[in-house]
Amino acid sequence: MKKIELILLTLFSISAFHYSRAQSSPFPLTENEIGVKIDSLERIYKAYEKQTFSSLEESDQINVMTAMGLEAILNIAPDYYREYGKPTIIIDTLKDENAWRVWASNTKLKKPIIPEKKENIGKLIYIIRFSYNTEKENLGVSYIAEFIVLKENGEPLQLFIPATMNIVPFETQSFKERMKEKVLPENRIKYAPYIPNTRT
Repeated sequence: MKKIELILLTLFSISAFHYSRAQSSPFPLTENEIGVKIDSLERIYKAYEKQTFSSLEESDQINVMTAMGLEAILNIAPDYYREYGKPTIIIDTLKDENAWRVWASNTKLKKPIIPEKKENIGKLIYIIRFSYNTEKENLGVSYIAEFIVLKENGEPLQLFIPATMNIVPFETQSFKERMKEKVLPENRIKYAPYIPNTRT
């Protein structure tokens, strides 16, 4: 347990450090632009509301997940919204705290994704990784944001912004509830420049 607490403290410290170095996004959006884009994205996934996620064609599932992920970014971290390339889709499995302990002792291993709800442990997930143009900016990682959903029903689980190490969960408070809140500008995740040797 101490190792988990230590690694969480480390991640929090890194996040706080990045926040203190926050600066303006190189691709800023106005509030009007954010609103227009969110409205457009909502129309995409709400068009499938009368169908179950599992009944959709794979291409439609990707459209739904991508639209929801981009809306989450625009609402919570618009500084990290990019319209570049296609997202990478990865299938993985939700792990338990034991996997986190193993990773905490050797962070060169792949970082496990731990759900808030224990009943989700062992379930398959889609990881949607959004790209950015690495020739125009350097965030220290190959993707700008990660959106995670349950494979069985498309339920969003979390949004991860690797540049700031922020994880936004959607299990206790659902994606739908969080999107209704419309995060105020001062409470959004801010853009932070990449600083070498500060990422785990």
